Amino acid sequence: MTQKLSQLNSIFLILLLLIGACAISLSIFDLFVLPALLPNESATAQLMAVPMGLDASIDYPSDIYMPQDSPYVVDMTIDTPAIQDGETINVYIVANDKIREVYECLPSDEEITFVGRTQIFCPVEISHAYIVQEQVMLYPVLEHYIDGPIYRSAPLSMSINWDDYDSLFWGYSIMMFFFAVIALVFMTAVLIVVLYVTAGARHVEQYKEEYSLTNLVNPFRNATTWTDRYQAFIASPLFWFVELAGIAVLLLYILFASNALVSFSALFAFVLSGFLALITPFLWTALMWLADYKEREPLRIIISLFLWGGIAALMSIGFNSIFGDIFTALGIGFLATMIMAPIIEEFFKGMGLAVFSLHHELNSMVDGLIYGFIIGMGFSFVEDWLYLVNNPMGGNPVSWFTVFILRSFVFSANHGVFTAMTGAIMGYLKEKNFAFPTFGLLFATIPAMFLHAVHNSVEFWSLFGEFGLLTYCCLLMPLFDYGGLVLVMILLVVGVFFMQPLKLKEEKGSEESKKEALAGKKGK
Repeated sequence: MTQKLSQLNSIFLILLLLIGACAISLSIFDLFVLPALLPNESATAQLMAVPMGLDASIDYPSDIYMPQDSPYVVDMTIDTPAIQDGETINVYIVANDKIREVYECLPSDEEITFVGRTQIFCPVEISHAYIVQEQVMLYPVLEHYIDGPIYRSAPLSMSINWDDYDSLFWGYSIMMFFFAVIALVFMTAVLIVVLYVTAGARHVEQYKEEYSLTNLVNPFRNATTWTDRYQAFIASPLFWFVELAGIAVLLLYILFASNALVSFSALFAFVLSGFLALITPFLWTALMWLADYKEREPLRIIISLFLWGGIAALMSIGFNSIFGDIFTALGIGFLATMIMAPIIEEFFKGMGLAVFSLHHELNSMVDGLIYGFIIGMGFSFVEDWLYLVNNPMGGNPVSWFTVFILRSFVFSANHGVFTAMTGAIMGYLKEKNFAFPTFGLLFATIPAMFLHAVHNSVEFWSLFGEFGLLTYCCLLMPLFDYGGLVLVMILLVVGVFFMQPLKLKEEKGSEESKKEALAGKKGK
């Protein structure tokens, strides 16, 4: 019977890994293959195919714009046929015959809607792309949310020189660099503490020398059964290499998509953004690991978990893109962010917990909580890098620092909290000797998906105006974002101080009973 249960868990785990492999393939197809397969029609040709029907103008202060900030705001006046319900005006910003970004004209604070208007004022934001001097074309287009473009105006041409902005960027970047150096010194001190604690830690071994340095180099040494070999693999550099390969694919895409190779400024921003994105996830991971002081997990498993969070980000991209396109085509794109993204991301993050649910180290609620939190931190690291690198390349140095504060402090623990909920449930099931720990993924992710959906619901609540935004910011975010973090901390404290001592006492008693039974056999 035990063998049959083990086989069912293994079969389900293999199915999950196949789904993960398909998700990675889909993401790679979406990121690299699909753009190459799409018709290579120029942006100018696409936009010029839209019928003329708008008239637009901008105020030219000089022949060449020399912004000192990014995004640079260009005041545009647009004459249009009376705007109907479901229609909006987007301004396509084209450079080098490619659509760099699409800016949606929105009503001002004094206006509720553009419906019925025949003339609108639109402050268009043009972001720096690390090309010092460039020619930009602006195409205002009247579009229906579902039916697409209706009319356009003649293109408006602008010459932009970003020299002044580059000087400002480097001033802020140097400040951020010194901040990063201070953070690196602190992180190094934390790492030394972690390594010192690790050196004195002792773990229950499944087989001889499971956690020796020799085993780290040759993980299958002394592993005699398939179970031992599996557990050795997922806690070894071999598994790290597989995870890092997936993360590298995603970072390669970010490198080229963000134009990080256009100039030294762009490359510097890319590298610095990556380090800034690592600071808080690294510190949260170290803090959670140190907090479990009665039964600290092997450091090699912590590394595997953190990296799994990164590869989970790659797995999520393809499905997020597909459902995002479908929901956007239906005019309900915000629901993709609020509903589908939490389901997809928490499933793939939780898959890492299913992978480790068959490891003997994951045997309690506290273990699962910590495992899930660390997977979430790995996911945050990759996601924060993406957010940060898009800001100096699509915003300004001040907004770059603002995003860093929001992602690395205000919302720093969110992904960890979400997946910690999944881990706590799966760990509890393992603690209670649930026969199908891998199957726990199917329902353990529900609380994580719910918390994640509430966090992503800001666009939904914004549909209700100021009341909706106040509800989100003053009620939902404190209650669920920070309430979730408080709940994780409570579970951690209760688990470490009350549940783990009882578990360790039972394990010690069981071990002593085995020794007594073995001694009795020898006496006979």
